[in-house]
Amino acid sequence: MNIHPNRPLTALTLALALAVAGTAHNVALAEVLPVQNPSFEELPPEVSASLPGGNATQLPGGMFVGSLNNFQIPGWEVYNPDGIGLNGNFTPGLLNPNNPGVFDTVFDPAQAPDGHHVALLWGDHTQVPGPGPDPNVANHPLGLQQTLAGVTLQPDTRYLLSVDVGNIGSGLAFPFGNTDFANLEYFDLDGFPGYAVQLLAGATIITQRVNIGIPLEGKFKRISMEVAVTSVEEWGALMDDQHPLTIRLVNLNVPGTQNAPGIEVDFDNVRLETQPLETGVSPTVLWKPKTSFTTKP
Repeated sequence: MNIHPNRPLTALTLALALAVAGTAHNVALAEVLPVQNPSFEELPPEVSASLPGGNATQLPGGMFVGSLNNFQIPGWEVYNPDGIGLNGNFTPGLLNPNNPGVFDTVFDPAQAPDGHHVALLWGDHTQVPGPGPDPNVANHPLGLQQTLAGVTLQPDTRYLLSVDVGNIGSGLAFPFGNTDFANLEYFDLDGFPGYAVQLLAGATIITQRVNIGIPLEGKFKRISMEVAVTSVEEWGALMDDQHPLTIRLVNLNVPGTQNAPGIEVDFDNVRLETQPLETGVSPTVLWKPKTSFTTKP
């Protein structure tokens, strides 16, 4: 049926037009909040200076480096709520999985979701006699977190946090300082120790994902969550300067089995954005802060 160009808009047509206009307005007002080193591309100066040539901007493909107590990933701090000593069995670090032909069994495709590096959180709790894996780190969370200085909750705003979570597979790799492809080491990384991604205001978790949508072996999966902040009356206690927003990425370190120990979780491409709340959204359907939330997953 053809519509006459001079025919007036029906109520339905007008409502649809206003809805589209409102959506476009909200999208236009969306804001990406400043997350430092969101894809872990920036190397610690100590690592850059130690790579071949000095002052390198990226790890060679297939190389990983654990931070231990030697350096800090720029923009991020270690989340270690149980105070376990960092060592070769319990450490955050960085990995460059961009090595097709070598890393195909570790990640498929053999590349980071964004850029060259991903963050790794390593907790080797498998019970092997002698030096090496440490069963004492089992069930102790290990993570990275970043507090966004000066960024606090605002009323009538929706906060959307998304990150790529990786379930690394077993395969060959070489640790920091070893670039000899003839001496690649095999790592049994089958299984998955569990993850948590959290957004906090101060010490209060306002939204999180815990083991929802676990990625398949050797895959990354985009995980997203959101929280709608309505009024000052509902959220005012979390809106002052004492409650800056913090993003937290966690390896839960839940032990697996002998055949699938579950040791490492990887993260990449962290993004936090805001959108204005739609007019007329009922506060009864929106998440509200609960005092039962804790600072640990």
